[in-house]
Amino acid sequence: MATKKSPATKINPDSPKNPVQILKEATCPTSSGKSILGYQVGTDDSGAIHLKVSSNDGGGFFSEEWIVFTDIQAAIEAWPEDQGITSMTFRKIFRGKSANTPGFLIAILCAEGLLEPMPDKKRVHQACDPAPFLASLEELQDGPTPAPKAISKAKTEAAPKAKAKVPAKRTAKTAKAPRKTK
Repeated sequence: MATKKSPATKINPDSPKNPVQILKEATCPTSSGKSILGYQVGTDDSGAIHLKVSSNDGGGFFSEEWIVFTDIQAAIEAWPEDQGITSMTFRKIFRGKSANTPGFLIAILCAEGLLEPMPDKKRVHQACDPAPFLASLEELQDGPTPAPKAISKAKTEAAPKAKAKVPAKRTAKTAKAPRKTK
């Protein structure tokens, strides 16, 4: 799983009322392993955690809406304990949206260590302790602000003057006809 800390906190332009600050952008394989998903994790002004699918190199459609982490937790808690967690667990969160998104959310939650596959059951998962995930986000929120990049010496020195362009010789093909005057 490729993970990168965002170079600077980004504000989600899709949500002007309660913008989400992106703390983390990462990639993970889909549950089938046939494509790679891009996803983002962020927080809003109230401190609520949000997740969203941001890309899919496999071409399957998905919803790019931010999902509040507490809604994900509520869906897991409401799901019958005797059944493992599947994409059906999250259908209510994405009602009327792409049918792929709940399955993609499963892949993201696995990548973040919030779900793990159940042994001997294909595409069925069990919940994991969210404490490590929450601690990693807290680190991203409280971490040091990246220092500004140093300007290289080459950029601070005066750039050499550009050479003057020498006009090309005019030939019969490139020469313009003289303007007619009245």
